[in-house]
Amino acid sequence: MLLKQIKYYNYPTGKNITPFQAVDGDNYFMGAGETFTYLGNYEEIGNIRDPWEKRSLQIPGAFVLNIFKRHSVIDRGEVVFTNLHFDDGYRIGESRLKNVQFVILTDWMQEYHVDSWGDKAKLKSFAIRDDSGEFNATLQMKLFDSAEEAITTAIKISKEQFAKCVVAQWFADLDRH
Repeated sequence: MLLKQIKYYNYPTGKNITPFQAVDGDNYFMGAGETFTYLGNYEEIGNIRDPWEKRSLQIPGAFVLNIFKRHSVIDRGEVVFTNLHFDDGYRIGESRLKNVQFVILTDWMQEYHVDSWGDKAKLKSFAIRDDSGEFNATLQMKLFDSAEEAITTAIKISKEQFAKCVVAQWFADLDRH
């Protein structure tokens, strides 16, 4: 079920290209719950290491701040943008991930059933969630080992939901509890 749109927080200041726009821009953006930032460069967003650092604290939302590195934009089943500057030399930041993995974000909030939450409560997220069927796997973003694998899935989702999708590297995640 499709719900509401993403809220964009005005960071980096003076920039206004969203990750879903099919235009060349910087690689990095942050997400915290329902809030995302505009695209920024590595110095603005990609090198945040401390969850209590000023840049992290500027972004309201969830307890976990996710930093993404944009790879592709898919709209109505078509790849409309591929980031030619994706391989900028920077590797995974502060993250629980050991290897580069990719996620899919949609421009409309998705609803997921979580068995342990009962029948009425739903997980709401802009990220495509794991559908492996493992206990509470839905609480995690679905991870793809390659951008190509994520793009193939994003094309299907984009066609089915008439949605825009971003395929991005999950670059870092900072626990702000």
